[in-house]
Amino acid sequence: MTTTDEQWWATLRALDEPVAPPSYPMPSSDVILGLLSGTPGALDSAKSFLDLVRQEQADRHARGEGDLTVPRGFDRAAAQARFDRLATLLGECFGEGCAVGSGSDACFGSVMVPAGLTRTRTKRSRVPVELYVSVSSFGDLATYAPGSSEDPAPVHAEDRRRIDSALAEAGYVTVPRQVLDARYDGPNTWALGEASTWYVRFFDLI
Repeated sequence: MTTTDEQWWATLRALDEPVAPPSYPMPSSDVILGLLSGTPGALDSAKSFLDLVRQEQADRHARGEGDLTVPRGFDRAAAQARFDRLATLLGECFGEGCAVGSGSDACFGSVMVPAGLTRTRTKRSRVPVELYVSVSSFGDLATYAPGSSEDPAPVHAEDRRRIDSALAEAGYVTVPRQVLDARYDGPNTWALGEASTWYVRFFDLI
């Protein structure tokens, strides 16, 4: 049975736990501008802010709470084992050369399939394109897309078949890109902003 976009958004909203804004003060615009201009002291202020972020995040995790990067009760060891399994399966599907990348924020990790191993090509020049397979720290969510943004092309049917097979065997579900590209309307707009997307919420820097 085909899952509709509305059903996908309902699933994403269910996974999107409300997170309270941080208890520490956000950096002022002067600090941000100082970082951009190289003002002395701005770097120290930014480091102090990051220390506060890391400490509050560690405190949340110690209490078994989630945050914007991981859900409540997140089992990192189990997530790592499943991700490692996916990397192995993609290597078996495409051959040696797939590169494993660490995640950032809500993205647990990604696997890059080199252009020389794919059948996906840019639209006009027909140049081989690498593919990026990303998995989220939330639920079983996964997505993939070509690495080229200048001349984007749809993922070749054979590449899609192999990636979908590996994701399914590893226990992930592939979220359609049009669902992820929709405007984010969850409970954490204080962190993501009004113009963000569901892709940013579950697969990108927050």
